[in-house]
Amino acid sequence: MTLDKVVCTPHLGAATEEAQENVATAIAEQVVDYLVHGVIRHAVNFPSIPPEQVLKVKPYLSLAELSEFASQVFEGAVTEITTEYRGEASEISTAPINVALLKGFLTSILEETVNYVNAPVIAKERGIKVKETKSNDAGDYQSMIILRVRTDGKENSLAGTLFSRKDPRIVKINNFDVEIIPKAISVSLQ
Repeated sequence: MTLDKVVCTPHLGAATEEAQENVATAIAEQVVDYLVHGVIRHAVNFPSIPPEQVLKVKPYLSLAELSEFASQVFEGAVTEITTEYRGEASEISTAPINVALLKGFLTSILEETVNYVNAPVIAKERGIKVKETKSNDAGDYQSMIILRVRTDGKENSLAGTLFSRKDPRIVKINNFDVEIIPKAISVSLQ
């Protein structure tokens, strides 16, 4: 502490007026990014979406909420949830989509509140294994997300895609081809 070229400060060294202004500016910029561009940066409990991926990821978040439908038609105690991303869906940031899938699936089967923050924790606490795979082959579609749900030794699946890269559709339930246009789903990243 007696050296001429050393300045010692308490932990409050960052509590200068300039530092506080910089933090306030950074927070304001992050709020504007979210409200104007839909970009989430530096979130503590939600996977960040790179700015260049936001427009690509957002429609898949709506598609992921279709997992709520799966939880209503598949019976039994869930032991494993596997998500397959195919085609264009395999090339985007999937972490926020995985969280949305879990949120959608758990929301309709649990009495407790499920959100983007606690969905992975709830799945882990309930002993649900969560897996992810990716493939470039989406068959007849440009992209596809397949949700495989293992319950009591039985596996069920639900496949969805985006028509015109923005309109969610359920296109397969187990081995049955379907075309289900879901009601409008509003995705909020709260």
